[in-house]
Amino acid sequence: MKRAPVWFLIFTLLALTMAVWQWLGGQGERRGVSVGLYENAPKVYTDENGRPSGLFVELLDAMARAEGWRVNYVACQWADCLAQL
Repeated sequence: MKRAPVWFLIFTLLALTMAVWQWLGGQGERRGVSVGLYENAPKVYTDENGRPSGLFVELLDAMARAEGWRVNYVACQWADCLAQL
Protein backbone atom coordinates (compact mmCIF):
# COMPACT_ATOMS: atom_id res chain seq x y z
CA MET A 1 0.00 0.00 0.00
CA LYS A 2 1.34 3.42 -0.99
CA ARG A 3 1.59 6.12 1.72
CA ALA A 4 0.54 9.70 1.14
CA PRO A 5 3.37 12.22 1.05
CA VAL A 6 3.94 14.13 4.28
CA TRP A 7 3.34 17.49 2.57
CA PHE A 8 -0.13 16.31 1.48
CA LEU A 9 -1.04 15.35 5.06
CA ILE A 10 0.22 18.68 6.41
CA PHE A 11 -1.69 20.61 3.72
CA THR A 12 -4.91 18.67 4.45
CA LEU A 13 -4.60 19.25 8.19
CA LEU A 14 -3.94 22.96 7.63
CA ALA A 15 -6.95 23.29 5.29
CA LEU A 16 -9.25 21.55 7.80
CA THR A 17 -7.97 23.75 10.62
CA MET A 18 -8.62 26.91 8.60
CA ALA A 19 -12.13 25.73 7.66
CA VAL A 20 -13.04 25.07 11.29
CA TRP A 21 -11.53 28.40 12.34
CA GLN A 22 -13.63 30.27 9.75
CA TRP A 23 -16.76 28.37 10.78
CA LEU A 24 -16.25 29.12 14.48
CA GLY A 25 -15.43 32.77 13.77
CA GLY A 26 -18.70 33.22 11.90
CA GLN A 27 -20.78 31.86 14.77
CA GLY A 28 -20.40 34.93 17.00
CA GLU A 29 -22.52 38.02 17.24
CA ARG A 30 -22.35 40.61 14.48
CA ARG A 31 -20.00 43.51 15.08
CA GLY A 32 -21.68 46.85 15.73
CA VAL A 33 -20.38 49.89 13.85
CA SER A 34 -21.52 53.44 14.67
CA VAL A 35 -21.53 55.88 11.74
CA GLY A 36 -22.16 59.63 11.79
CA LEU A 37 -25.13 60.71 9.68
CA TYR A 38 -24.88 64.31 8.49
CA GLU A 39 -26.88 66.15 5.85
CA ASN A 40 -25.00 66.31 2.54
CA ALA A 41 -27.38 65.09 -0.18
CA PRO A 42 -27.08 63.16 -2.40
CA LYS A 43 -24.11 61.48 -0.66
CA VAL A 44 -25.48 61.24 2.90
CA TYR A 45 -28.81 62.48 4.25
CA THR A 46 -31.98 61.60 6.13
CA ASP A 47 -34.92 60.84 3.81
CA GLU A 48 -38.49 62.08 4.28
CA ASN A 49 -39.26 59.03 6.45
CA GLY A 50 -36.34 59.72 8.80
CA ARG A 51 -34.17 56.87 7.49
CA PRO A 52 -30.50 57.19 6.51
CA SER A 53 -30.17 57.48 2.74
CA GLY A 54 -27.74 58.43 -0.01
CA LEU A 55 -24.93 56.93 -2.02
CA PHE A 56 -22.54 56.52 0.93
CA VAL A 57 -25.27 54.90 3.03
CA GLU A 58 -26.07 52.39 0.27
CA LEU A 59 -22.39 51.53 -0.16
CA LEU A 60 -21.83 51.15 3.58
CA ASP A 61 -24.96 49.01 3.99
CA ALA A 62 -23.77 46.70 1.20
CA MET A 63 -20.35 46.35 2.86
CA ALA A 64 -22.01 45.72 6.23
CA ARG A 65 -24.15 42.91 4.80
CA ALA A 66 -21.09 41.31 3.20
CA GLU A 67 -18.99 41.57 6.37
CA GLY A 68 -21.72 40.79 8.90
CA TRP A 69 -21.72 44.22 10.55
CA ARG A 70 -24.65 45.89 12.30
CA VAL A 71 -24.62 49.60 11.36
CA ASN A 72 -25.91 52.18 13.85
CA TYR A 73 -26.35 55.60 12.24
CA VAL A 74 -25.89 58.55 14.62
CA ALA A 75 -27.30 61.92 13.51
CA CYS A 76 -24.82 64.78 13.92
CA GLN A 77 -23.46 67.91 12.29
CA TRP A 78 -20.31 67.45 10.18
CA ALA A 79 -18.01 69.15 12.73
CA ASP A 80 -19.53 67.10 15.58
CA CYS A 81 -19.11 63.89 13.58
CA LEU A 82 -15.41 64.66 13.13
CA ALA A 83 -14.97 65.51 16.81
CA GLN A 84 -16.44 62.12 17.79
CA LEU A 85 -13.85 60.10 15.82
